[in-house]
Amino acid sequence: MTLEFEISQVRGGSAYKITKDSLGNWYTCEHGLEGNAHWFYSPNTREADPSDKQQLDFFAGMFTPHERPDAYEENESLVSQIADPEIRVPRIVGRVLGAWNVHHDVHVERGSTMRRPATTQLTKRLASDGSNLVTVLHTLYTGSKEFRSQIDEGMRAGFGEEYERLEFQPAAAQQIQLSVQWKSSSQPHAGSDLSDGTLRFLFLLTVLSHPEPAALVAIDEPETGLHPSMLPVIAEYAEAASERTQVVMTSHSPEFLDAFTGMSPHVTVCHWEQGQTHLYGLAPETLGRWLEQYRLGHLFTRGDLEALAQEPVEPVADLDDRLKDLPSEDDAMSTLGNEPEGNVNA
Repeated sequence: MTLEFEISQVRGGSAYKITKDSLGNWYTCEHGLEGNAHWFYSPNTREADPSDKQQLDFFAGMFTPHERPDAYEENESLVSQIADPEIRVPRIVGRVLGAWNVHHDVHVERGSTMRRPATTQLTKRLASDGSNLVTVLHTLYTGSKEFRSQIDEGMRAGFGEEYERLEFQPAAAQQIQLSVQWKSSSQPHAGSDLSDGTLRFLFLLTVLSHPEPAALVAIDEPETGLHPSMLPVIAEYAEAASERTQVVMTSHSPEFLDAFTGMSPHVTVCHWEQGQTHLYGLAPETLGRWLEQYRLGHLFTRGDLEALAQEPVEPVADLDDRLKDLPSEDDAMSTLGNEPEGNVNA
């Protein structure tokens, strides 16, 4: 599946409009299975262009009448709309997008849902904001010995032997409260009393230890609110999770990047340039040579990762022959000192 998306600035203002938004399959087109690679959808299909008529008919045929393209918002991206669980889409697209977990805005502040009692129910998929962490943890922690072992091991790595176990205490009719039992405490500490960092750490361990992970797991700035000693733990769990699914993380933390130094990660540099964000994937073999001598976070802080993302400079084939014709340093300096004022060659 190939997505092509473009926006352009609206004249006379700071707003933007979508000028190209199409989803299709180049493979089927190149193999003669479809006449147009963009067989799925494009806003241009609403125009009176006869060349788009067949594409619109094909697209509309994949939906029930109330799901026709006219129901879509022109000023909202196609991907965000077809990912909406309330919109039924063709099975292939819905299955792919519906299997992704993108954790961008996780709420652990005071009064957040994660801290409050939750109704007991069998659920395994984490919400993007972590709001159903209590029910997911209860389902997996009490139902899977392997998952429970991984959570307990991660918590001990982050908090030491002071950590004992998780508890799910009855809070009301059919409701439970997440709590942590510390060895030095006679009573479990309820989720409402835990620190933001503790809840974030527990959330990340849950995401990365999940026995049935999503097809793609994306986490924005996982280092937020964590003690530096916890970062290597999250890196190790992320590496283990990458053996079961695709894990994508974004970070501005040199300390967090340092934790991946010995793990051969795939690194993509996001660089703002002339009003555009460019993504540069670093060649693993090139980055690997640098990581033999330097830490990943060190390379990031010095700006070397962006330098590695640039196209390599082509070597001068006849450099040795050119060097033979250059004067020695002494001759060059003496010549420089004898040049008339205003006629200095460097």
